[in-house]
Amino acid sequence: MSSLRARQLAVLRDRMRRLEKPRAAELPVLSLGVRALDDALPWGGLPTGVLHEILGRPGDAAACGLAVRLLRDLAALRKRPVLWCRSDEEAGAPYAPGLTQAGLASEAVIFARSRKPVELLWAMEEGLHSGAFAAVLGEDVSPDLTATRRLQLAAEGGATTALLLLPYRAAGGVSAALTRWQVASVPVEEESEASRWQIELSRCRGGAAGAWQVTCDTALRLRLAAVLAGRSLAPDAAD
Repeated sequence: MSSLRARQLAVLRDRMRRLEKPRAAELPVLSLGVRALDDALPWGGLPTGVLHEILGRPGDAAACGLAVRLLRDLAALRKRPVLWCRSDEEAGAPYAPGLTQAGLASEAVIFARSRKPVELLWAMEEGLHSGAFAAVLGEDVSPDLTATRRLQLAAEGGATTALLLLPYRAAGGVSAALTRWQVASVPVEEESEASRWQIELSRCRGGAAGAWQVTCDTALRLRLAAVLAGRSLAPDAAD
């Protein structure tokens, strides 16, 4: 092969690589807004373009609050809308003024609704594969290991972050998610005091588990609030 032809092939390969969707390792890392949380992750923040899980208790808005915070920041980072997949059986849509107050404009969110979890998972996969969204959130589904693997592959293929908002009972389930977070509200002494959340990193591929208390205002700004930072969970809670 002539040197000229070799150079031409090298230029062609370089152009093709530039056109390819970026791999997860090449995608930006999202700060969680609290240095202790970012430092606890091996990547210095939350990797984008992969699957993450957020677990919460019924009737507790803390887990949903963290999910909205991540959707907002991902939409701003990628300059794209987000897709929110949820059940038709839930009464109404998330409170639009509350989303706006948190910085997630209504025009930045597209809702996909169905009564069947399998259809919600299908919508998530399609949204992730398309690469048209900054993130895709799935609510009211409890996927098995095979389904989470499919979501992880779709997230990587579309260079799009996948989020699952799950009930606490899913804490013992096996999953392909890179991280799993458990979020719960903590009682406060004064009504005027900012909301408090207990955030636990119960699964982190390649990292350790930990627990923190943070305060959260109406704009979903988080601040470290307690001495729990860095405390490890039970050994079997980590991956």
